[in-house]
Amino acid sequence: MFRLDRLSRSGIRDTLTLLDEFRHCGVAVCSVSDGIDPSGPMGEIVIAVLAWAAQLERAAIGERISAARARLANEGRGWGRPSKITDQQRAQIAVRLARDDSIRAIARDVGVPKSTVQRERDKLLISKRKRRPKYLSQESRTGAKNHAKTGESD
Repeated sequence: MFRLDRLSRSGIRDTLTLLDEFRHCGVAVCSVSDGIDPSGPMGEIVIAVLAWAAQLERAAIGERISAARARLANEGRGWGRPSKITDQQRAQIAVRLARDDSIRAIARDVGVPKSTVQRERDKLLISKRKRRPKYLSQESRTGAKNHAKTGESD
C-alpha cells in the first residue's frame, strides 16, 4: 500500500485485526512511502500510532464538516455546489411542468439541459408524464377501457 495510515481510519484494533487477517491469508504488507516493516513488534507499535493518528484525523474531519454545515445553515445557504439556474428559470420550469409540457420543449425554451428540467421535476415531485405507446390505436385503447369497466374478457 502507499501509506499505512490509509489502511483504516476505524481505530487501532481494526487496523491490527486487518493486518492479522492479511498475514493469515499469506499476504505480506509493506508501506511504499513510510518505509515501515509491519512484521515485527516495533512495526506493530508504529502501525498502532499511525492508526491512532488516522482515527483522530477522521474525527477532526467530521467536526470540520459539521461546523461548515452549521455555518452554512445559519447563513441560509445550502450545502454543495451552487445552482446554475436562476430562480426565474426555476419558476418557468415549474409552470411548464404543471402544464404538462414535454421535458425537451421546456429545456429548449428555457435554455437548460434536459437533465436540469428532470431534476427540477423530481424536486417538485411532479410525476413523469404518462404517454401511451404510439402503436396503440384509439380503438384498442377504448376497447381495453370498456373491458376493464365491465369485467369482460376476450
